[in-house]
Amino acid sequence: MRILWIDEGNIICFVINIDEKANEYPILRKISEIEEGIEVGRITIEENSYVLFIHPSDLTDEQKKYRDDAWEAIKDFVLCEPDIYYKKYRGKMVKEIQVKMGIGSHNTVNKYLKRYWRRGKVKNALIDDRGNCGGRGKPKTFGKKKFGKGNKIDIGKGDGINVTQEIKSIFEVGYNDFYNDKKKLPLATVYKLILEKYFGVTYYTENGVEQILLNDVAEIPTMRQFRYWCENHPDVKKTIIKRQGIREYNSKYRERQVSTEFTAKTYGPGVRFQIDATVCDFYLKSSFNDDWIIGRPVLYFLTDSFSRMIVGYYVGLEGPSWIGMMMAIANTATDKVKHCKLYGVDIGPEEWNVKCVPQFLVGDNGELKGKPSAGLTDGLNVIIEYAAPFRGDFKPIVERDFGVFHGVVKPFVPGYVDKDHNKRGGKDYRLDKKLDLEAFNRIIIRYILSHNNKRRISKFERTEEMIMDDVQPIPREIWNWGMGKDFSKPKEFDEKTIKLNLMPSGKATVTRDGIKYKRLLYTCDEAVEENWYLKAYEKGNWKVDISYDPRNMNMIYIRKKGRSDFIVCRLKPNQEKYLDKDILDIEYLRAKESFDEKVSEHAQLENEINSDKELKHIVDEELKNTDTNRPKISKNEMLQDITGKRNFESHRTKLNLL
Repeated sequence: MRILWIDEGNIICFVINIDEKANEYPILRKISEIEEGIEVGRITIEENSYVLFIHPSDLTDEQKKYRDDAWEAIKDFVLCEPDIYYKKYRGKMVKEIQVKMGIGSHNTVNKYLKRYWRRGKVKNALIDDRGNCGGRGKPKTFGKKKFGKGNKIDIGKGDGINVTQEIKSIFEVGYNDFYNDKKKLPLATVYKLILEKYFGVTYYTENGVEQILLNDVAEIPTMRQFRYWCENHPDVKKTIIKRQGIREYNSKYRERQVSTEFTAKTYGPGVRFQIDATVCDFYLKSSFNDDWIIGRPVLYFLTDSFSRMIVGYYVGLEGPSWIGMMMAIANTATDKVKHCKLYGVDIGPEEWNVKCVPQFLVGDNGELKGKPSAGLTDGLNVIIEYAAPFRGDFKPIVERDFGVFHGVVKPFVPGYVDKDHNKRGGKDYRLDKKLDLEAFNRIIIRYILSHNNKRRISKFERTEEMIMDDVQPIPREIWNWGMGKDFSKPKEFDEKTIKLNLMPSGKATVTRDGIKYKRLLYTCDEAVEENWYLKAYEKGNWKVDISYDPRNMNMIYIRKKGRSDFIVCRLKPNQEKYLDKDILDIEYLRAKESFDEKVSEHAQLENEINSDKELKHIVDEELKNTDTNRPKISKNEMLQDITGKRNFESHRTKLNLL
């Protein structure tokens, strides 16, 4: 079916069957029904199916005249959409055409109209089909004699068999049974299985082993015939899907989306961002201790589809998740001068002049789906476009940025994981870690600044207007040029709004010691002025809703219910070792401290046990000596003059010390 017309409200449309034999008129369909069919896989979309592409030099004068006469007849009426698609209006129009052009039969006019609609609504659609007459492409009629070159040596059994329709049917069944399979059998094996099943007789040896007696050599198709049929007949797409799976096909084999497609959908800077994450190919160390290996970081990039500007990023140690994605999106709306300064990089505002969120965000549905992204869609009014699973070609621009980034940093970053990683005898790259998260952030910032301000985007399709204005294919130039035009302006929000909607949330506990979150203690002016800690001591602890920035845990933000505002809480002075630290670094430190504590407790327990044993040994030896050397006296004699004996022992001890 070809879609001919869609109403402005996107409720209904008219479609026509493009099959010539169907000879049908346009019919009305609901858009919702078509969309439902697409979702469940009952309907697929094919662009430009059966559109005539004919060069003028390929047409004869007779064909041009036929086309021009037909076009003259219908040209004024085919523009009367949608009236001409309704039967009651179309009948009147056909009669008008008959009278105007002197056409005797209404069937001729209807033939013109249907041919115009079926073949793409272009003038050349009206060319007649006489050029298709003849036998080219039609199946051949086979006789007894084999087509093609005969055998060089006469074996007395003929030259072989023709690939008749019956043989083709056998090829088709065998191909589907044995080749279109995830076992991925080679073509030669499939050929042998087809011969075994269709061109031989089964028998058994004396030992009961099944054997095959093939037909005579002149009565079976050759491998060459089978290969020729495979190359010219089967559906390649179907074969790849059957052998590799739909995911592999979508990821590697299907046609890639070209950059111009995305540019066409994106009419200015800040309209559509693409977001993705990757696990970087090198290991990092902890900012607390140079000897601690904290693993490979996860990097998020957001790229503007229009300008190719990298508009935001986030790097962390947690796997790809909505927290990392939200932090990357929050970075797009952050003052970049202020952000870069946190990592010791001083830039001018013009070097990275992006502080906005997009109208549309293209990303994977795993991280962006569900409640966590509600702040993005409901609070910031960003429309999310989900890329299908394993479809990197839906977001090719940001995917390409990752490859370029790794290629740039590989020669300089220690701890880079090479191809021999995890192979026997391969180098353990974890031991080469030299950078912590802060240093890695500086590397990313420097790369982004170079990309945005200096990198020339290869194969970037500049518009005619860009060429006239001498806009070079450099992200910053394209962005600034687009911002100067009358395009839709990017959406900017203040820092509070961004933090409330995009930062991860949690619940902190107000205690007598402070406001506790993840075992960190915070305080704020409101807590001191309103005696929160005294109330917690007298009436018990209570919970408060907070947002936090996992990149830097210096502050948390208590959200005020029913108000678009929050209370800023800062780390207490006794928590200074956690200043300017990432939440994952802090959690790693906690885990390391907990492990060290367990190791220390184990050593202490072992020491106490051994000490107890030494004490017991001393006591046992003394009891043994006492029982052996003690004089036999009465109890009364033992209890007499304890004070005098004490003084004597004290005096004797002092003399020994001197």
